[in-house]
Amino acid sequence: MFLYRERIHLLRKKMKTHYKTKLARKKAKGQELDIQFPPPYYKVCDKHVDLFKDEVTNCVRQHAPFQVASWKEIVEHDVKTLGLILKDKFNFCDDVYHYVMKQVQA
Repeated sequence: MFLYRERIHLLRKKMKTHYKTKLARKKAKGQELDIQFPPPYYKVCDKHVDLFKDEVTNCVRQHAPFQVASWKEIVEHDVKTLGLILKDKFNFCDDVYHYVMKQVQA
């Protein structure tokens, strides 16, 4: 029983480390992230969509309030904070910021 718990703990620790370092490794190598929001629907697409979605999920889990049922109930200040964190991580320009936040809130 103890070995099983220890093994699960080590697996989770390994997954967290891998999960948190994907974006950092790409930035360290100097790779550009291919993320675009083409018209008319401005949905996220391109090569690194999964990385974008993982980072958005991680940011929402860490910075959004716990006892909220929907995005409409989150205070505007918290939504702006999430937007600024994502803007810093992915280096979005101001033109795309509005579409990024629409995708996060969808």
